[in-house]
Amino acid sequence: MLVTWLEKTTINDDPVAAPALNDSAMIPVDDDVLDLVSNGAYHNPHAVLGGHLAEGENADVTTIRVLRPLASEVRIITLGG
Repeated sequence: MLVTWLEKTTINDDPVAAPALNDSAMIPVDDDVLDLVSNGAYHNPHAVLGGHLAEGENADVTTIRVLRPLASEVRIITLGG
């Protein structure tokens, strides 16, 4: 499950697909790496999962990736509530 926060939180149920929300602002990850992470076979999952700040003109965008295969929802709590 991927979660991306921009103006709102969006949840995408496909663990290896990128959300359609402003793809240019997201920090890209190779599909093969996402597949390895989702199968527990990647050597450094924390480099992929968690919060990642964009750079340049999208520096105010944070991409957050989580792997919670049995979760029905994931909540991201920001400073703004």
